[in-house]
Amino acid sequence: MSKQWKVGVVAFGFGEPASANPNSKIAALALMYAQGDVPIFTDRDVSPHLRGATNTIEEIDPKRMPTTWRLAVMAIERAENYNLNKLHVVAAPCHMWRCLRDLRWAACDRGIEIEFTPQPIEGYQYDSLAQTMYTRAAWIWWPFELAYRIASSVFPRWYKRTRA
Repeated sequence: MSKQWKVGVVAFGFGEPASANPNSKIAALALMYAQGDVPIFTDRDVSPHLRGATNTIEEIDPKRMPTTWRLAVMAIERAENYNLNKLHVVAAPCHMWRCLRDLRWAACDRGIEIEFTPQPIEGYQYDSLAQTMYTRAAWIWWPFELAYRIASSVFPRWYKRTRA
């Protein structure tokens, strides 16, 4: 007997402001994967691009800086509220590893499957006009990303506490 999937989408923004190019592309992909009445969980960088969508849009606290960990925790809590058992992840390709990892940490032992959602690379990364310095270019992004990966591997509790 095959499992019936009740699916949601988690769309991780990539740099401020919301008008940064990757965020509109991420929103378009989220809508593509959210066929029917599938809820989309996202942050303040992607949500403006989802206005007018017929889907349920849940945004994490717009007054706080969006972090992958904060969005992951909120998405898992909301998924449980909607009785979802699978979440598709939409993120910039260079950001996907951390988004998947944080969602899997948040979903641990909760019966929610996290599914990698393939995304095209071209035009979905780095905006030279982004206000978030480390999302402007790969040469700026990767040192920060590697530091996050190392810190979160060595000190996962510290990472979760500081990113909450």
